[in-house]
Amino acid sequence: MVKFTDLVLRGNVVPHFDGHPLADRPPYMDDHARPYRARIVTFDKQQESIDSICWPVMSPNMNPIEHVSNATRWNSQLYMLRSILRVPEEKLNAIDCKYKLSSYEKKLLTELCTILDPFGKAFLLVQKEITISGSLTIPVTLGFKHQVHQISVGYSSKMVASLINSIKSRLSQFESDECYILASLLDPRFKVRWCETEEKVDKYVDILKKRVNQKSSSVNVDFEYSSPPCKKVRTEDFFSFMPSTPPTRKRNPSGLVNEVNDYISEPCIEMSENPLMYWQVNSSRVSLLSTLAKKHLAIPATSAPVERLFSIAGKVFRPERCRLNDKTFEQLMMIREVQA
Repeated sequence: MVKFTDLVLRGNVVPHFDGHPLADRPPYMDDHARPYRARIVTFDKQQESIDSICWPVMSPNMNPIEHVSNATRWNSQLYMLRSILRVPEEKLNAIDCKYKLSSYEKKLLTELCTILDPFGKAFLLVQKEITISGSLTIPVTLGFKHQVHQISVGYSSKMVASLINSIKSRLSQFESDECYILASLLDPRFKVRWCETEEKVDKYVDILKKRVNQKSSSVNVDFEYSSPPCKKVRTEDFFSFMPSTPPTRKRNPSGLVNEVNDYISEPCIEMSENPLMYWQVNSSRVSLLSTLAKKHLAIPATSAPVERLFSIAGKVFRPERCRLNDKTFEQLMMIREVQA
C-alpha cells in the first residue's frame, strides 16, 4: 500500500489534479477495489485534500468510469459532442452551469468531430448485426486511408498522423487476407471497384477463379433470404474514392471460369441494394459463385454482434432467475434473435 500511495497517488493522481483545467482538486472516483479502501490510502487522500465520490453499491452501472473507459462506446461520446455543438449558443449560455465552453474549446471539439467523422461512419457500417459486413472490411479500410489523408491536408496535427499510422499498422493486414478479398469480390456492390491497380485486379480475380475451379459443377444452391429492415448509413461519401463502375475486362470463355468473367463484367448494383437479394435472384445462373458467396458473405467484420448477444444473455440470465434451465434459456435467446 505504501508503494501504491507513493507511485500512483502522489506520483500520478496528485500532479494531475493540481494542474486540472476544470477545477482545483476535482472529485476523485475509483472502482472501489480493495487497494483503494485501505486505511493508509484513505488517510493519504485526506492529507492531500482529495474528495472521493461514493461508489453506488446498489447500482454499479451508475458508475461513470465503467462507461467512459469502455472503448467500444467511444462513438457514443462522439455523438454526444456533435449534439452539444448543434445547440445554439444562446441556449448553452442560458443553462445554469458553473463551467462554460469557451470559443477555443468549441473550435477544438469541432475539429475533433471532423477528424473522427470517418471513424464514426465506419463503425456504423462494419458493426451491423442483421446484414452482411465482412465484405466491407477492405473497402472500409481503403476508405479510411482516403478520407484521413484528405483530413491531413487541412489538419496537420500529431493526432491525425497517429491515426494514419494506426490505420496502416492495424488494418492493412486485412487487405491481404484471402477470406476478406473473396468476400469483397463477391459483394455485387463492389466486385473489383476497390482494387487500386490493374495488377491487383488480375491477382484477385485469379484467386476467385481458383476457388471456382475447386467447386463441383453439379452444385445445387438453395439460396433463400428475406431482407430485414436495417439502419441506413450514407455510404456515397465514404466510398467516393472508388470508380462508379468496375474496369472493363476481356471475356475469355473457358468453361467454369466464364462464370467469373460474366460476373465481373456486369455492372455493380447500387450501394443501397441488398447483396444477398442479388445472389438469391442469380443463384441458378451463377451457381458456383453463389456457393462461394453464401460462405464468405457470412463472415462478420467485427465481434460486435457477438458481444451484443452476450450482453443480452446476461440480462436474461439474471441472478434472480438462477433456476432458468438451459433449454428455456436457449429458447428465449432464439426468440429474441428471430424477433430482431
